[in-house]
Formats: sequence, structure tokens, C-alpha cells
Amino acid sequence: MKIKKLCLLLLSVILVFAITGCGLFGPEKKTSTDAIDPPPDFDMVPIMDQDDLIVDEAASGERVGATGSLELSIYFVDGNGLVVPMGIQIPRSEGIAKETLRFMTKGGPVLSQIAGTSLEPVLPAGTEVIGMSINDGVAKIDFTKEFLNYQTKEHERQMIEAVVWTLTEFPTIESVHFMVEGHYIESMPVGGTSLEEPVSRTIGINLEVSGQANIGSPALTSHVMLYFQAVDESGKMYYVPVTRIIPRTENRLEAVIAETLRGPLQDNLYSATIPTTKINTINRTGTNLHVDFDDRLTTYGPGSHGEFTVIQSLILGLTEIQDIDAISITINGEKPVMAEEQSVEAMTRPQVINRIGL
Repeated sequence: MKIKKLCLLLLSVILVFAITGCGLFGPEKKTSTDAIDPPPDFDMVPIMDQDDLIVDEAASGERVGATGSLELSIYFVDGNGLVVPMGIQIPRSEGIAKETLRFMTKGGPVLSQIAGTSLEPVLPAGTEVIGMSINDGVAKIDFTKEFLNYQTKEHERQMIEAVVWTLTEFPTIESVHFMVEGHYIESMPVGGTSLEEPVSRTIGINLEVSGQANIGSPALTSHVMLYFQAVDESGKMYYVPVTRIIPRTENRLEAVIAETLRGPLQDNLYSATIPTTKINTINRTGTNLHVDFDDRLTTYGPGSHGEFTVIQSLILGLTEIQDIDAISITINGEKPVMAEEQSVEAMTRPQVINRIGL
């Protein structure tokens, strides 16, 4: 265990020098294009299992586990205080959306699946769901009073983000209306988060602000969804969603690509991207997107884990954009090569990210 922790410490030190970053809502560090150190050796860090990105026409609907359970994405808080999705096995039940909330509660049935990780359920111990209904895309949830047993505004934000993002993984749910003991909550008691209206993913997740964005004038800003990597105390790498506030743009496609290449702003997130990577072309045909980069997409070369993490981060971020279903990525016109020397065709968003369920 001590050896693993030492390795992680050394990896973190290398990553700090390899990638520019800053704390949440803190001052932004400028990236120098004169001398860019290569990112750490991602090939030495195991990656949590992901769903296959390659389009599979036969793969659709629910993911069924070996015991007849369902594998679903549930959002937890990691050791860095970030809200992250994990693939968890949940027994089939009549109200599966309601059942997921049990697996988000401290002391609940999920503990055996997240043992050995830094993950923590977000709902306070003892929280139960009195009732839940789904109508016209709105999930109304009535929690017991234990839902309000938290202490900090950070935990408040984490709870709201995790519940909203977990439930909106279901195609029938677009937003969540929070209740406690039969009464709607106008605002949360610690941080004052407004809950008068149903909450959707527009609230963002793991919010951070680009140094150029004027958050005092929301009309002058845009939000983009990005994905970077973090390393668990077990030594495995996993993907973390980030909502970055940037100066207003009408071209979200280019913005997602540019901000992904720019890399993370927080010191506890990592990327194998090179900020000076050139985008040769971007072409969109209906719901299909093709992006061609130059050979600086990563420093690792064809078929490496480093190249894979960059491509996966791009796929995850770009498929957050409405009406983007399949993405083709080429490097100077050539298809990247993954495992077993198979070239990668059009890719879609995986149903499950960061699979750790038993």
C-alpha cells in the first residue's frame, strides 16, 4: 500500500509540472507555448474499464449484469471533492430510478462496490425517498428530513449535482424537483441553492471559470462540457466531467475541442493533450462529426493509452452537444490505431463511464 501511495505521489508531482492548472474559480495559470513538457507516461497508469467507443449497431438499451442486475451510471464525490460518474450494478426493481438514490446514500448498499476507492456517496446517512413520480420529463422526489443533514455549501452543491446528473441519465428524466417531507424546497439551508424550479443539467457539474470569462455578465459567457482524468488512490485513472465557463461563443463544437486541448485548469485533473495541437478540419454531416488533427494530438504515438484518453475525452465532451451522435477522428487524414492494431471508425458515446461495479 505504501508503495502504491508513493507511486501516486510521484505521478502527481510529474503531472503538476506537465500540465498547467488552477483551483476552482481561482486565478488561471498561463500556458507557455515556447516550451511544453511532455505529459506523464499514461501508459504506466491503468485506466478504469470503459464501454467500447466503436459503433455497435447491435448494442442498445439497458446493460444487464451477470446476475440480472442493471449497470447504471451513478455520481459520487471523489477524493478531490469532484462529482464523478461510476458504473454500478443495481438490482432490477419496479422503480429503478428511485432505487439508484439508495445507492447514493451514505451507509447504503453501494459500499461493497466502492470499497478500496476514495469515492463517497453524497446523500446524508438515513436519507430515504418517501415518494417519487416522473411526469413530462420532471422527476419529483420527496426525501425524508435527513436529506438536509449536511454542513457545508460545497456538500450542498455536490448533492444537487449528483442527484440531478444521476437521474437525468434516464431518458425519461430531464430535470428534478426536490421536496422534503411533502414540501417543495425553495432554497437549500446552507448555501442557499435555489430549488423553486425543477433543476436540470444546465446547472453544470464541477464548475470552473476560464480566466477570460466575465462571470459578472452571464450573457457574455458560454458553458462547455469537458472531460479530463483523475487518479484514484488505488492507482486507476478515471474520467471526470467539468463544466467550464468561457467567453461567449456561437461555435460550441470548436470551443469544446479547443478547451479540451487546452487541458484542465485544476491541479488534481490531468490530460495527455498538447495545447498547441492544430485542428486541420471540422466537418459535420447531420448528427455525424469528423475532426482531423495534426500529429501533436498526443506525444505518445499510435495505439497508446495517452492517445486513447485524449480521444475518449473528446468523444465524451463532443457528444454532450445536442444532435451529435457519431464522431470520426483522424490525424493528418489517417485513422488512429487502437488495441490489436485495429483502426478506429466512427465512435459513439459509451453507455457507462468508469466501470467499477462488481
